[in-house]
Amino acid sequence: MQVTNIMLVVERALLRDGLRALLSQQADLRVVGDAPDAPRARALGIQPEVVVLDVGVPGSKSLELTRQVALHFALAQVVGLSSCVERSQAQALREAGLRAWVSPGGNGEELLRAIRLVARGEAWACAPLPDHAAGLSPREAEVLRLIAEGFTSKEMATQLTVAISTVETYRKQLMLKLGLHSVAALTRFAIRVGLAPLE
Repeated sequence: MQVTNIMLVVERALLRDGLRALLSQQADLRVVGDAPDAPRARALGIQPEVVVLDVGVPGSKSLELTRQVALHFALAQVVGLSSCVERSQAQALREAGLRAWVSPGGNGEELLRAIRLVARGEAWACAPLPDHAAGLSPREAEVLRLIAEGFTSKEMATQLTVAISTVETYRKQLMLKLGLHSVAALTRFAIRVGLAPLE
């Protein structure tokens, strides 16, 4: 079995420890170092295959941090932890060096999937929030995507690790916010704005 070596560059100690614990349970993934910032990560002198970077709120600071990490760890794929971002921000993050990003509010399986995909040379991201649908929260965007992909409420609840009643609440909020009144209408909207693929 090929093992992927991972560096964690995460400022928040609690999040860093949680990520280390999650990754240590995976036979094919190994954390070889962690640091709260880019300078201390560089000082470790380690060249991993994947860097998990806490990007935080997208902006000029996060773009510069991403550039620094991508430049120093030139042979590594960089996975960012950041709330699902608007399409314009997503492009800037890609250009700065992110190969994938996931929401820190998502479940662990999402991060594991992203790490394994980028280790194989593929790109992956939580659905970027379209500029003209920026009124949706990242979780609402994720629920909308799952609805469009045909997930049942029970399946969505399992995927998002929430109660079925919570999924139903998100569905009602989406319909209210978007002025849509059926699953079919939500699906068409998700496809139109790029949150779900057109089959």
